[in-house]
Amino acid sequence: MVATKLIQFLYPPEFSDATIVLQLIIAGNAVGYLGWILYTFLITTGRQTFCMWNSLTIGVGVLSANLLLVPHHGYHAVAVIQMTTDVVLFASMATYVVRQGYLFLQARTVWKIIFASSTMGVALFLVKDVSLIAAIVVGIAVYGTMILALRGFGDQEREIMAKVLQR
Repeated sequence: MVATKLIQFLYPPEFSDATIVLQLIIAGNAVGYLGWILYTFLITTGRQTFCMWNSLTIGVGVLSANLLLVPHHGYHAVAVIQMTTDVVLFASMATYVVRQGYLFLQARTVWKIIFASSTMGVALFLVKDVSLIAAIVVGIAVYGTMILALRGFGDQEREIMAKVLQR
């Protein structure tokens, strides 16, 4: 929701086409973050071989996609490939984790995150004409309030908040 403002703030008008690139990369990174959590879990549970072959296979796919798509579609293809890579890595590890008998996404937690994110998206849409800094503050405040109201904070989040508030 703030990609356009961020690009306008950081770069001259010639870079306005970069908004979609930033949006795609952010979307991929959101899923990619979850992938890193699963990757760390798999490494710590002794599944390095799966992680290596999974990464190698996807890496070959990424190389092939870059060689085929970037010459014809330019930097937009790079953003799509990066986003797709994050999604595929997450999906492949999530599938493997579930097949190993682990449950990592609980429906009651996921709906809270989706609802809080959607509410934040609506709030950012409603304040789309404010400055970048104000939009970021509104986004953080709405998301945090919603997660707090829905009791979406886990033990780790509570511990982090306690440390932040102590300072």
